[in-house]
Amino acid sequence: MLKYLSTLRLMPPTLITSTLEGSWAIQVLKSAVELGIFESLVDGPLSAALIAKKKALQVEGTKLIADSLVGMNLLDRADLNGKVRSTDAIYELNMTSQTYLISDSPLFMGMYLKQHDELDKMWRNLRETIRTGTPVMAVNEDAKAEEIFPHLAEAIVPLNYCIAADVVKYLKERNQEAESAKSIKGPQRSRPAKDGDEEVDVVSGGKTTKNIKKALNILDLAAGSAVWSIPFAQDNRDNHIAALDFPAVLAVTRKITERFEVSSQYTEVPGNWRDIRLTPGLYDVVILGHILHSEGLEMSKRLLAYCAAALKDGGTLVIAEFMPNQERTAPLYPLMFGLNMYLATTDGCIFSFDEITSLCRAAGFSDVYRHQGVEYDSPVVFATK
Repeated sequence: MLKYLSTLRLMPPTLITSTLEGSWAIQVLKSAVELGIFESLVDGPLSAALIAKKKALQVEGTKLIADSLVGMNLLDRADLNGKVRSTDAIYELNMTSQTYLISDSPLFMGMYLKQHDELDKMWRNLRETIRTGTPVMAVNEDAKAEEIFPHLAEAIVPLNYCIAADVVKYLKERNQEAESAKSIKGPQRSRPAKDGDEEVDVVSGGKTTKNIKKALNILDLAAGSAVWSIPFAQDNRDNHIAALDFPAVLAVTRKITERFEVSSQYTEVPGNWRDIRLTPGLYDVVILGHILHSEGLEMSKRLLAYCAAALKDGGTLVIAEFMPNQERTAPLYPLMFGLNMYLATTDGCIFSFDEITSLCRAAGFSDVYRHQGVEYDSPVVFATK
């Protein structure tokens, strides 16, 4: 081995050490939230001494954690960006901390940080689970799902809201392009406007020369917090969403839709989708927000066929998933999420885009496409019936 090492041009093991340092960053973030570092800056930039005074903390430790937060891009330095003149370091919130780390924000991640502690306990069993093949829990089974998902559903709202909002924007732009292409071919007869229509941008399905936005009938399947459908409700107050989930989870759905002031647009459908018969061809849009990975391959086949039957012809299925490439070499987060499913379910797995495409086509969808030009940890796939 020594002879082997002598033939190499060695570099420090920064890939390994940077991974290990991630545990330090987690503690910095959680401690800063619990100590009120971010909250202390809501009214404006402060020095470490003033933060410490405000929160009854020790000054040196306060400065060290604030400097680390600047390095993590969770705070900015007002004395360096020209906003404040001072010989002392002056710290201020930036867009990320203002949006996600302040308790009165609707996207505050405090609950997710606490949920992360629970996930960390599960991950400590990784070695044993790999040895035995026995998961730590089985969230794909009804009893455990009703215990776990009410807490998890609310906690992950901040992670998915901006992606869900971008889904609505993307579908609007795509449908506007389709409408423009049709108009180039010549005028088409338009239907008269109806109650519930608005003369604004089209989300999907609108086919008139007046550019009328059609009110949509939407199914949010395994809705959880309803984070994937809330932007549809916000986009058009005449859109109606059926939220299907376990009764205990629907209590969270109700809470979050009330927080975003869209609860009047929702109808609750309590139960497991496997036990509920839907009216065929009823919905314009069906949403599967992070559902397939916990169902596993065989049940996902059934679920996609179930969604296809529920959609109108020309309707859109929205699928959010953690997708690795076909070779299972990247991105890292979806690969690790596969382990997360191995720990937390009996059958859960991850799917590549190509695999989801094949499953959708087998279920009766004609066109499957990805959100182009945006790279999220959780990409979004669309399928047209």
